[in-house]
Amino acid sequence: MAAPASGLGFHDDSLLRFVTTIHESLEVESLGASYVAGIPQLVTANAYGFYMLNPTSGSPVRVAVRGGVDHFITRYEGGGYACDPLMEHMCRTKEPIHEGVLFSDKDWQRQNLRQALNMENLVRLLEAPLVVDGETLGTLYFSRRPDDPPFTEGDLRILGMIARHVATAMDHALKHVEAQERYRMAEGALQLINTALIISDDEGSVKFANRPAQLLMGQAESAVRSGGFFEHLRENLGRLSPNGDPAVGSVALSNGAGARGANIALRSLRMPSLNHTVATFLYLQDEANRSGFEHLRTVLPEREIEVLELLAQGLQNKEIAKRLYVSTNTVKYHLKRMYQAMDVNSRSELISKAYGGQYGRADSST
Repeated sequence: MAAPASGLGFHDDSLLRFVTTIHESLEVESLGASYVAGIPQLVTANAYGFYMLNPTSGSPVRVAVRGGVDHFITRYEGGGYACDPLMEHMCRTKEPIHEGVLFSDKDWQRQNLRQALNMENLVRLLEAPLVVDGETLGTLYFSRRPDDPPFTEGDLRILGMIARHVATAMDHALKHVEAQERYRMAEGALQLINTALIISDDEGSVKFANRPAQLLMGQAESAVRSGGFFEHLRENLGRLSPNGDPAVGSVALSNGAGARGANIALRSLRMPSLNHTVATFLYLQDEANRSGFEHLRTVLPEREIEVLELLAQGLQNKEIAKRLYVSTNTVKYHLKRMYQAMDVNSRSELISKAYGGQYGRADSST
């Protein structure tokens, strides 16, 4: 493919389409495919390469390549890059470079890169760095045949602009993949816990339910299908503290699990730093076991479980004292003992551990 006499020779609408397309890419692989599909409309070259750089060795890792001769490209990727003076210069200066900036045609043909690639005549090269937060994470690679017109200063300026767009799109794609990986890890961890858990917004729209929650809601199929389950969930969420502080509501869903006298208790906790996201723990209960904290009886005495139950309903110390016919100081005393027994430092942490079936020290005396 013959190169234009000077410049890159593209229209503004071609650049706009190219930039729009690459910024829509959410993964590095799709970004590479979009890049090699669109770059020939902007840059005339014999070969196009898009590489990430290995952070340890600095070796190029192929994202996408178009054109060129396979065995030359393979030699370059396999070790020839180590003899490439343009890559060394580009990584050091973080600026696009072509061979004419550093070498005469005669000196260029004397470079070790020609022997490393086993070329009779070394091709013309233009390389542009992909810089993110001051670090060169990749490179764009262009080559023209030795008898094609050389790259120009205008090419360097325009390729610098293109490289900045590609680097930004690459950074977004890498962060998107990283966020997806964190989500998969978090979801996997939530699937491992034995307690049934659903994550919803504060209006009751469920975003995630782990397997125990799905099984439990399957047992309560009629209540879920009739909408009763979600009515109770929304009622629960309506009882959370309106100021966004982590707070818990508690209701029991009747007609739930299929077994006579069985219910599903829903206990909700606003997630810290995510004011519009709520974690709701589900518990299967029967009429003889309504507190939902039976699993704590080896850790807490009966009176403290009663205090915890009222605390979980969002009651303050004075209200708890009134319900239990004790003083406020007595309630504070029970709270202090529960903090010690559960190894926590706050009400929200205490309730979170109680709901999640997590306990601290089991040495509380009765």
